[in-house]
Amino acid sequence: MIKFFHRLLEKVEKEPELKDNGRQFVLSVTNLLERLLDYRQVCGGEDHRSSHMKCTFNILNFYKDNTNKEEMYIRYIKKLYDLHLGAQNYVEAGLTLKLYAQLLQWKDGVRKEELDYLAQPEWERKERVYLQILDCFDKGKERQARFFSNILDGVKVQEEGQDRPVFYPRQEPTYFRVAYYGQLFPPFVRNKVFIYRGNECLKLQDIINQLKQEYPMATILQFNNVIDDQKKMGEAQYIQIGSVKPRPEDKPEFVYNSGVAPEIKNFYTVNDVSTFQFDRSFHRGEKDPNNEFKTLCTERLVMHTNYTFPGILQWYEVIRTEQLTLSPVCTANEAVKSACKELQKEIDKTKKDSSIDAIKSLSMKLQGMISASVQGGIPKYQEAFFSPDYERLHPEERDRIRELKELLNEQVKLLDHGLHLMKTMDRMHGTGLSDMLRSLGEILRDIKESLGMQSSSVRRSSSHLSVSSVRVSLCLIMVSLMWVSLHLISMSSVMV
Repeated sequence: MIKFFHRLLEKVEKEPELKDNGRQFVLSVTNLLERLLDYRQVCGGEDHRSSHMKCTFNILNFYKDNTNKEEMYIRYIKKLYDLHLGAQNYVEAGLTLKLYAQLLQWKDGVRKEELDYLAQPEWERKERVYLQILDCFDKGKERQARFFSNILDGVKVQEEGQDRPVFYPRQEPTYFRVAYYGQLFPPFVRNKVFIYRGNECLKLQDIINQLKQEYPMATILQFNNVIDDQKKMGEAQYIQIGSVKPRPEDKPEFVYNSGVAPEIKNFYTVNDVSTFQFDRSFHRGEKDPNNEFKTLCTERLVMHTNYTFPGILQWYEVIRTEQLTLSPVCTANEAVKSACKELQKEIDKTKKDSSIDAIKSLSMKLQGMISASVQGGIPKYQEAFFSPDYERLHPEERDRIRELKELLNEQVKLLDHGLHLMKTMDRMHGTGLSDMLRSLGEILRDIKESLGMQSSSVRRSSSHLSVSSVRVSLCLIMVSLMWVSLHLISMSSVMV
């Protein structure tokens, strides 16, 4: 069939009167037939549900680009919507239905009967569709963050009697890179790379099992496997899969609006994203056994999808890939930034929820970060990057070294803030952590002094911090005994 269309295209291009319109017609029909054939090949069966969705999505996009094919466009919106409901993909179902809502206007004219709706005024139809979308978001637990978004054409929908949404605990979605290599795959996935969005319970092995059901003859490859042309062009099936992290864009409305709830900010760190990364650590040159930070680099693969997540599918194709190499100083900056973000999340959570579990979680986070800062992090960073010799040998890293110093100062401020919050909680709830907090406070003072001693000799810093290391060990023993005591007390009170 492809040969037939190629020959037809050649004949059309030879006719001056048919060349432009005829070429456009042949290409359009060829494009549609390829998508319809893919759709027919995978239609039906639970094992092929994801492929069925992909093909429906491809046909839907074809009709979306043809303004005079609205009826067919709506038909495939309905097909994709039903597929998502059957798979309990409620967020994707709501976003699919939003495509239909965007076709409707706030007008009094009667909209004809279509989908499952009877003839009715168009504004009533639009309102009803929006309520269905919100119902899907409620089932998919997405409404709490979209409360402040403009997803419904700028119309804010509020709960009756409430001026702010009610938040409930939620886990973050997971993202995976899935690549299909080999000529035996259908054309819509052959030698293509996708980002897959799973729910909070989806593990790597779960998605591997799903892919094995759909493609039982495929060989599963690890992310680090090298893909050569033989695998891409061979008569076999290879699926390469690995976890990736989303890279959210900075949102000005969060920077200039301090009243935005932390839950909203956290939501957008893993949602409304179209860029993802995979990091692999390696050592440049000979590794220093006493300080691996000196040579620890990061190879980063950055992937861009053609649509943002969440969307009307749980997976989108990667349209652009970049490969970056981060120097040891950049790698250190990334590590400190990540630690600060995690600590800030714990602090925000404890401010909102002062339960024993939240307090315990924050105390363990503080204890782990402060002990790591003394035993490895901060003194090792100082030794590796803050010496005059390093700056002289790597003048191009001067700005990044300055950034690392600022990040470490920010980390210490966050640790200090967390300790003050814990002390407040201890006074309010009598958690029995005052001794531990006092010890951590002393260690934090030592850390502050070490950051202010960058012009001093390395020997002085090392000897000063070695005393703190002893304090950390004693502190860890004290904390362990304290938690055991608290646990025994709680058990005895229950027995009484």
